[in-house]
Parts: sequence; structure tokens; C-alpha cells
Amino acid sequence: MKNKVKLITILVMGVLVTAGCFSDSNGETADEKKDTQTTEGIQTYEGSIFTVNYLDDWIYEQPQEHIIIFSGAEGTEAYDATVNFQTIELGLHYEELTDVYTHYKEQITSVGGTVSDMAVEDFIQDEETFNSIGFFAEYEDEVVFNQFIVVVDNNAGYLLQISYTAPEHIYEKYEEKALDIMDSLELVN
Repeated sequence: MKNKVKLITILVMGVLVTAGCFSDSNGETADEKKDTQTTEGIQTYEGSIFTVNYLDDWIYEQPQEHIIIFSGAEGTEAYDATVNFQTIELGLHYEELTDVYTHYKEQITSVGGTVSDMAVEDFIQDEETFNSIGFFAEYEDEVVFNQFIVVVDNNAGYLLQISYTAPEHIYEKYEEKALDIMDSLELVN
């Protein structure tokens, strides 16, 4: 089931966008620029669009250039609890932040899932304000999955879609760790 959860996560994220890879102004792709550092049980992922911290007993995978998935180690229950980061270039498939929500809601409800109303919230970092939205979703594929999704406009032509996804029966167990990862987000412009 663990690999199936990863596949489902990738497919759900693919529902959001089938955008191609991105590069920064120097032409470096995220893969070329990624870096990790470890400090006192916490690792830091440094990419060209964002930086986040995660526990050193968790791992990250990069199934596509614009998707990073953090989870517990393979072979553990926490492997099914994922925190996903996906960069979306504005103008390819979406013109604005709310287009992601509209498309996601259409896709999930068409297969019997549910999506909450969208909450609009400002994300403030270093006195700069970034528009963001958040919502919850639930869908079923052999088991029920819960998902918390946040989408942030980085004010530089990209959206960053961040989600915590886990089977319903373990969602609360790993929620605090997932939210710690999400809360450590720092945008890099």
C-alpha cells in the first residue's frame, strides 16, 4: 500500500497541474540547486523556490522536477503520511491562485470526494505579503484519505502548492509533524 499512496499522491498532485519543469533566472533546475543541511535532528531542504525543515527520521523524494514529497522512512507507517510541495508556473495552466482551487474541486468532486470552502489568508515573510489560500479535501481509493492544501503565490510568477495527505486512520497521528514542516516554509525569490 505504501507505494500506492505515493502514486496516489503524485496523481492527485497531477490533477492540480500538469505543468512542466521550472528553472530559475540562472537556468538551474530545482534538481541542480537542491541542497540539504542537518542540524540537531532537523534537516533543511533548500531549493530554488523554497526552503523547509523536516525531521531527520523523515525522507524526501523528488518524483518529478517540480514535485518534492516528504514522508516517514520507507517501511514505516509514517511513509503513508506525506507533505508535498509542487511548484506551478503561472500562465501555463492557471492565471491566478483561485484557479487551482476551482480545478482541484472539480476533479475531486467528480470522483465522489469532498472539498471544503476555500479560505483566503495572507502569508507574511520578512515584511513581504504573499497571497495564499487553504482548504481541506477527502477522497477514497481503497481507503479514505484526508488532505490539507495550501497554495501560496510567491509574487515571482510561481505558485507553491503544499499539502499534507494521509490515510484517515493515521492523519491525526502525523498531523503535527506535517504542520511543522509546512510552517517552516520560507520562500526564496
